[in-house]
Amino acid sequence: MKLSIRVLGIIIFVVVSLLVLLPTVFVSYRSNTKATQQQLYARVLNGAVEVFKEYVKSEYGKLSLQDGVLVDASQKPVKDRFEVVDKISTQMDIVATIFQKQGNDFLRVSTSIRKDDGSRAVGTFLGTDSAAYKPVMQKQRYIGKAKILGKDYVTAYDPVLDEQGNVIGILFVGVPTKVVDDMVASSQKIFVRNVIITAVIVFALALILGVLFVDNVLGKPMKRLTIMMNKIKDGDLIFQINEKALSRDFAQMFETVKAMKKGLAELVSRINDESQKVTESGQSLASVSQQLSATSEELSSQMEEVNKSAQNASASIEQVTSGIEEVAASAQNV
Repeated sequence: MKLSIRVLGIIIFVVVSLLVLLPTVFVSYRSNTKATQQQLYARVLNGAVEVFKEYVKSEYGKLSLQDGVLVDASQKPVKDRFEVVDKISTQMDIVATIFQKQGNDFLRVSTSIRKDDGSRAVGTFLGTDSAAYKPVMQKQRYIGKAKILGKDYVTAYDPVLDEQGNVIGILFVGVPTKVVDDMVASSQKIFVRNVIITAVIVFALALILGVLFVDNVLGKPMKRLTIMMNKIKDGDLIFQINEKALSRDFAQMFETVKAMKKGLAELVSRINDESQKVTESGQSLASVSQQLSATSEELSSQMEEVNKSAQNASASIEQVTSGIEEVAASAQNV
C-alpha cells in the first residue's frame, strides 16, 4: 500500500522524535538516579550530623581534651556514656559514635553500635588507613559508604574542634543504605512519573508541530502541484499560477511548472498558427487544382474541334482527289 507524503512525513517525524526523546529520557533518568542518590546521602547525613551536634551540645556542652581524655563542659569524661548516641539512634533510626583523639588515631568511646553478643563496639580505633582519617585531620566532614557489623551504611565523620581549632574527636553517624535507597526509589518514582508526563506533553506538542510542518511545508504544496499538473495534462493552459511556498525547493518547482505551462502554451499557439497556414495553403492548392481542371477541360474541347476540323478536311481532300481522278478518266476517254 502506497502512503501519502503527509503520512510518510508524520511517520518519519514520529520515529525521529522517539529516537531523540527516548535516549534523552534514559540518560536523564540514569543521571538523576545517581545525582538523587548522592544528594539524598549528603542531605540525610548532613542533617543527622547537625542533629547529633545539637544533642551533644545540649547534653555535654563544649567538649575538650584533658590529659588525653575527652570531657564535657563539667570536665566529666564522655567515655562509656551512651545517652546521647542512644537517643539520636532511636529517634532517627541511625547508628552514632563519638571518637576521642588518642595519639595519631581516634578511639571509640561512646557508640550505639552493638556487636553480635550485644556488647557495645567501644574501645577500638578508627585507623589511620581509614578513608575518613585524612579529611577529618584536615577539619573536613567526610561522607562515604562503610560496612558495619556486616550491614551496609552510608556514613559521615565530622571533626570535633576545641577552642583553639585543634581536632580532638569525631562525631560519627551511619544511616543504613537500604533506608536511603528506599528514599531514592521513592524519589525516582516521582521523577519517572514527572518525566513520563513531560515526555508525553513534549511528544504531543512535537507531533502537532510536526503535522503542521508536514502539512504546510510538504503536503499542501505537493497537493497544489498535483492539481496543476492534472490541469496541464487535461490541456488547461490558461489558469494562473501564483503559488507561494515556505520551502525553497517547492517554490522552485512552482516556478518550473509555471515556465513549463508558458512554454506549452507558446508551443500550442505556434502549432495552431502553422496549422492555419497549412489549411490556407491547402485551400489555395484546391483552387489552383480547380483552375487546372477547367483549363484541361477547355483544352480537351478544343482538341475535339481540331479533330473534327481535321476529319472534315480529310473528307474534302478525298472528294477533291475523287474529282481529279474522274476528270483524268474523262480525258483519257476523249
